[in-house]
Amino acid sequence: MAVTTTTTGRASTRIITNYNGAAYIGTNHGYDTIRPKDSALEPLLWQAGRATSAAPGLDGELTWRSLLCSLGKKALDRYFRLNIEFAGPEPRLDDISAIDDLSRHVTATKDDAQLNKVKLALLASSFFFELRRAPKFDSCGFYVCQGEIRLRGDHMKILMGLRSIDKTGSIGFWNDQQSLGCMDFETDKCYVCNKFCKKVCFFVRHPTEKVSIALALGERRRQISGFPQTVAWFSTQQHLDTPFYDEEVADTLAWSCECRKRDDRPVSVLVKRRPSNTSLTSGTAKRVKRGTSSKGTSS
Repeated sequence: MAVTTTTTGRASTRIITNYNGAAYIGTNHGYDTIRPKDSALEPLLWQAGRATSAAPGLDGELTWRSLLCSLGKKALDRYFRLNIEFAGPEPRLDDISAIDDLSRHVTATKDDAQLNKVKLALLASSFFFELRRAPKFDSCGFYVCQGEIRLRGDHMKILMGLRSIDKTGSIGFWNDQQSLGCMDFETDKCYVCNKFCKKVCFFVRHPTEKVSIALALGERRRQISGFPQTVAWFSTQQHLDTPFYDEEVADTLAWSCECRKRDDRPVSVLVKRRPSNTSLTSGTAKRVKRGTSSKGTSS
């Protein structure tokens, strides 16, 4: 007697038997046997039957609700499920004749409001943020963060997708409650690669403070890729604060554009050499000598 099953790793067909085969099973038979090397570890027949027959239910809604219960409130808006209502009973899973009717039913009963939420989430994830330089502490007690919002993919297709959601609403970016300006695909471009690039500037109390940049479409808002996050994380990922940064390191890093290799970095990490100790000592000695000479003359 044998029980058929599949493996989750390679999705291959396996059989669990309570007998020994009379011949060796090759590798081209389309299936393999589950046979541990230690005979004491072989599963009993009832164990094999229970493991292969106790299949989970196919009701995806139950799994979806279980997932929602395990998520925090802040993560709920990152998950979507599109349900289709049936006028009558659902067709059987093996009823292939109902596939065409199901396709037409999905197209006719689409939920535009829900689809727009999904579409906006996908389009917003195409935008990402990069620091232009490491955050600098200013005299007002805040860190100044200067960077750029860039875009993956064709900016015209992204614009068409956004306009399919809202034809007249303004398109811009927000940092929490602070506006970072409206989007202009004609002027917000990189002078090197000619791709979308919007320069932005905002303030944080400390580089480890979490911030959020969102795409605003009319009254709708959606976080862009990578947020919420701290500016310290971006600074570390972009090697803006490494003490070993030089041109060779810049060539090995992944850049969104060639212009990023010329990013401004703190003087302490640039490859610049200060004058030698000898010259500094010499200059100091001369200044001391002049002071001594002047003092001696005045006396």
